[in-house]
Amino acid sequence: MALIRGMNSRCCCPICLVPTEKLMDLHLDFPLRTAADSRAIVKAAQTMKREEANELLKIYGLRPVENVFWNIANTDVHQALSFDRLHAYHLGLFGDHLFAEVLQMLGGLGRNAASQADQQYEYFIDICY
Repeated sequence: MALIRGMNSRCCCPICLVPTEKLMDLHLDFPLRTAADSRAIVKAAQTMKREEANELLKIYGLRPVENVFWNIANTDVHQALSFDRLHAYHLGLFGDHLFAEVLQMLGGLGRNAASQADQQYEYFIDICY
């Protein structure tokens, strides 16, 4: 819905402009994304050469696509989005329900894959608490 580049982009949050490397710095504030700003950035990119446009869009984590929601009056898709409890609410459903399923699926890939996932999960818990 937000047409952002995702977790591998410089600003991966669909709601604000937190740089990906500062995503876990929860005490910091960052400007909110707005439909008007996103539209202006994409429009500016459309006037540039491909490489320049791509660099501009990367800064904001945007894709070179006009969002259909920009055409709906009094609508800002970034304000409509919220955090995903499945992934962000004290490990939400993931920690209690889905992690065991993930480990079961990884079991088919061998011990190393399951062990690596287990180690990364422990690191994730340390960050969250």
